[in-house]
Amino acid sequence: MDMTCTLIRGNNIPIKRINVLLVIAFLLIVIYNDSCQSQNLSFNHYSVEDGLPGATVNDLVLDSQGYLWMGVWGGVARFDGMEFKVFKNGSEYLGGTAVLSVFEDSRKRLWFGTFGGGVSCLEDDNWVKFGSEEGFSGKIINGIAEDTEGGFWFATQQSGAIRLHDEKWSTVSVEQGLPFPHTTDVLCLNNGDVWIACYRGGIVRLAADGSMDTVSEIEGRKLDRQYCLYQDNDGDLWLGTNKGVARLSHGQWVWVEGSGMGPEIRVNDIFQDRQGNYWFSTTEKVLKLDVEGNWSSIDNSNGLFGRRIQVVREDFEGNIWIGTNTGGLFKLRPSPFFGYTFIKEETPGRNTVKDISELPDGTLVFATKGMGLRLLREGRWSNYTTSDGLGSDNLISLLCASDGRIWAGSQSAGVSLFSDGKWEVLGGD
Repeated sequence: MDMTCTLIRGNNIPIKRINVLLVIAFLLIVIYNDSCQSQNLSFNHYSVEDGLPGATVNDLVLDSQGYLWMGVWGGVARFDGMEFKVFKNGSEYLGGTAVLSVFEDSRKRLWFGTFGGGVSCLEDDNWVKFGSEEGFSGKIINGIAEDTEGGFWFATQQSGAIRLHDEKWSTVSVEQGLPFPHTTDVLCLNNGDVWIACYRGGIVRLAADGSMDTVSEIEGRKLDRQYCLYQDNDGDLWLGTNKGVARLSHGQWVWVEGSGMGPEIRVNDIFQDRQGNYWFSTTEKVLKLDVEGNWSSIDNSNGLFGRRIQVVREDFEGNIWIGTNTGGLFKLRPSPFFGYTFIKEETPGRNTVKDISELPDGTLVFATKGMGLRLLREGRWSNYTTSDGLGSDNLISLLCASDGRIWAGSQSAGVSLFSDGKWEVLGGD
């Protein structure tokens, strides 16, 4: 069931500069029954139909300019708050068939680790691709990090961890002491230490003095499969595994468990937002551990879907972005307001709201995908569709003017203008 709800669309500008012009309660697009206890959440859902090159989002990075970059099966997508710009795999600047990892370095360059095509770097619209011809032996790149010396580390699926520094390549793999050549993530600390997560056999710390330590079990629980490493705002380290999540605090690794989190949970990604809450991407849901120590979850009962949750990130406005396997991309804004319930018999059609605006008299206007315009005033609904002169019932944008006129945009019929009690289809390219 589609729970898409777009609050306000700004201009075609980076996400961090989009002005929120109207604060309203979200529309909970679901038919309630007496036993439904869904959490009050507001979602935007983005799919291939909206411009994503693929339905599986592997990684997310919000860059220093406010653009959201995502590694997807099929390429890289950059989102500016309005539309996606796509760079496809298999091109002269981006190899392989998918982008698995995205990283912005200290010089604001963007690095993209691919599935089967090495690494590409983007700086000021100039692309550089690193593959076998450039001396890079990695083909499947699961993670990217930058160390204190300006070197770059790449967690590869077959060749261990590879480092690029001063245009020279070096490798840390089984021959150098790793327990397994398949590495899933790499994390560089300010003290010079480098942590490497191996898919099998545990995690390895490369100390700044050159020594190497391996952690193969935590509190008697043997490490099996490791998926991600993360350092939080307090400097503590976190490890996501197929047996739950562990934390390194005050020099000791411990398992972190709670409601919904335990040894049966696979943790694919870990993230801490600006408020200090932790977000864990798992197979079937997103788990949240708030600053008070309370656990909560988001899953398909809240409208989140996909075979697996891949990644969670936060933008400059505090929105939470969730990348899924086969389910596309979700934007989450927890809402403190009450939601409106659309009853199927009252509002037939597709339950997707693409844009929202407000008329001078306080009427809320909703541009929908399949239902035309829906208007809400003083608790009463009305609507405009093609039968009333609207150019299309599948709308994508909306603007209400101070004089009461309404502009509604669609892909198939261009722009429709409501003025003096009637609609005029202006068309468009």
